[in-house]
Amino acid sequence: MCDENKHDVLLSKGESATSSHADLYVVSINKFLILFVITIGGYAVYWSYRNWVFYRDARGAEVTPFMRGIFWPFFIVPLFERINAGLQTTGEVYRWYPTLRGVSLIGVTVLSFIAPLFLDAPADPRLAFAISATTLAVTTTCFIGAQRAINRLAGDPEGTSNREFTTANIVWIMLGGVYWVVAFGIMLFGDVGYGDV
Repeated sequence: MCDENKHDVLLSKGESATSSHADLYVVSINKFLILFVITIGGYAVYWSYRNWVFYRDARGAEVTPFMRGIFWPFFIVPLFERINAGLQTTGEVYRWYPTLRGVSLIGVTVLSFIAPLFLDAPADPRLAFAISATTLAVTTTCFIGAQRAINRLAGDPEGTSNREFTTANIVWIMLGGVYWVVAFGIMLFGDVGYGDV
């Protein structure tokens, strides 16, 4: 999901890294929404990684973006706190309840892993899909609020500096599209069995 270099500019508006909090990853809401949903939330890994890369490069912080991307639920609250601190420093008024969003993301992620343990195997495809869709809807809402905050902090509320889809984005969209076709097929028609042997 790598974006082109033209989108990977630090958003410090010419200020030093120590004087600006606008050093996170800007992306348009429409682009974020499409990539997040089509990858079933997988975009969160790349999104978190890019935000920590921007933060590390702008501030010289000793963080490991790759690990913070892979294990994003463990670092989502600190990231949201940094976003909110930036907004407060600039005097930007935007109520997005970062702690609540972060804790909600952690909770939903945990539930998504333990929910299958309480379903009879094999689970009803429609029930499994409904649970997945609900989880995706909640996580998407939480992340969208954070992205709006980042964009406002960067002085680019619409995320116009990163609204175009790159080749890598299109590849992920195609792969995600295959998943959704298969998922809807299973939901509508169920598993195709071979009968008793």
